[in-house]
Amino acid sequence: MNSCGRLLLIAVAWTVIGGLTYIASLFSEMPILFIGWNFYLMVVVAPAALTWVAVLRECIKKSRERKRH
Repeated sequence: MNSCGRLLLIAVAWTVIGGLTYIASLFSEMPILFIGWNFYLMVVVAPAALTWVAVLRECIKKSRERKRH
């Protein structure tokens, strides 16, 4: 698996984890609002977003390399 594929897998995993965490918090006695949005953004959303940015950069770079050859 190339680096673009690995990063894509990690980004999807982070997004799924974030979504499941949010959905689970809606049904729990202590929703994310009580834990704090800042914590949720730092621990779940920011790494997912940064990973998606890395995926886009890597895949665009790979695409440009393929076009050159």
